[in-house]
Amino acid sequence: METDLQGPELSRLKSACEDIAIDGEGVRLIVGRHHESVFAGAVLARSLYQREQAIHVTFVEPTVSGENLARLVEDQHHDTVCLVGVSSRGELPCPDSRNCIALGSDVEGVDTSVGSIDAVIPSAAAFALQVLQGTREALQIAIMGLAALTMEEEPVGASSSLLEGALKQDVIGEARMFRLYGVNFLPPRECLQLTIRPYLQGISGNKEECERILDEADIPLAHRGNPLGELSREEKQRIVSALVPRVRVEVLTSLVGRNFEIVSENQEGALRWASSVWSLMRTAWAEQREGVALAVWMGDRARSLRSLMDLHIRHSTEVIEAMDNASRAINEGEIAVEGPAAAVRVHDTKTSVLADVGEILITDTLSQHDSVILSSEHGVSVTWKRGIASLQQAMRVMQSAGLTPTSTSSTSVVLPANTDRSLIVESLKAMGANSE
Repeated sequence: METDLQGPELSRLKSACEDIAIDGEGVRLIVGRHHESVFAGAVLARSLYQREQAIHVTFVEPTVSGENLARLVEDQHHDTVCLVGVSSRGELPCPDSRNCIALGSDVEGVDTSVGSIDAVIPSAAAFALQVLQGTREALQIAIMGLAALTMEEEPVGASSSLLEGALKQDVIGEARMFRLYGVNFLPPRECLQLTIRPYLQGISGNKEECERILDEADIPLAHRGNPLGELSREEKQRIVSALVPRVRVEVLTSLVGRNFEIVSENQEGALRWASSVWSLMRTAWAEQREGVALAVWMGDRARSLRSLMDLHIRHSTEVIEAMDNASRAINEGEIAVEGPAAAVRVHDTKTSVLADVGEILITDTLSQHDSVILSSEHGVSVTWKRGIASLQQAMRVMQSAGLTPTSTSSTSVVLPANTDRSLIVESLKAMGANSE
């Protein structure tokens, strides 16, 4: 792929980088925990590594106070600090001894700012190529991240331009197919049984029901051990036909649709299809394993990728079990309506899986509510519908109310178990009022 960035939005990002220089021996990357920011951090880290530059990476919440940022900037003696996908509450008093650069960030007081908060990956790509002399590999990381993000929202602006260029140059391929984790390396039953994005009511976690679907679809036993993606077009269509009466229409559109193939990755690898990359990035965020994800995106296709894949399988299994617990709690009446939210007590459940449970419930069983509060002995998870507030807006509201949220997805956070519930409800009301 050409390392030139085409399109007016990308040209503006490159122009903003023209007068930037990286001097000194060390660069500190302060990266937001948002999965888009982690990919942007990988683009920069890979380019700095190839320059044999000393790097220190710190992950922070997508929204952080100016004072906390200042402490991080002063904490270590790096000449250059890059803020990646970070929004600050208050100005960052950047010391004269540091070169502070904001990439896809909303931070006042920095020396240089490139790109907006909604163009984190393109901003990092432009900076890597223009300032760090980044190579094809760095741009491929950016393309992989943007392709994965299409699983949850349509790309716009510079992101759209980058993907269009990658398609024209055959860096990625586009196909209509199953948008499931493991479509190219897991057999059909496992793809259906293990999926949580989307979650298939009565199918996810149910081995027997998955086998019945394959029986109805007339999939020969000899083919059931092959990856789902290797089945014939007719066999895939028969599986979809068997799923139609079992799942809601909106779930079916998440199950089958546009998917991107990253052609530089191994054909049987976990990073070959955007749907699998997206599932792994979502799990890494929910489980707070950004460091492992960064290593994988940078190119560690051995130990780190294996670790992330194993984590994803455990996470998916735990989410399915937690959904059973949540459904049982709702059926037994352990649910209350608190302001705009439905509140459910889910016993013996880790907070790291509650975000996925909340997102499943808010699109299905509890879809009449704008938000869902799930609590267990270990913590509280808060999920809100898309369009109510961006993650940065939600965190600003909660932090201003004295809460300490930890992000787990673009529409969810977790809080300590002893958090004052009334503050959560008031924050959700304020978020809803801001969206009107």
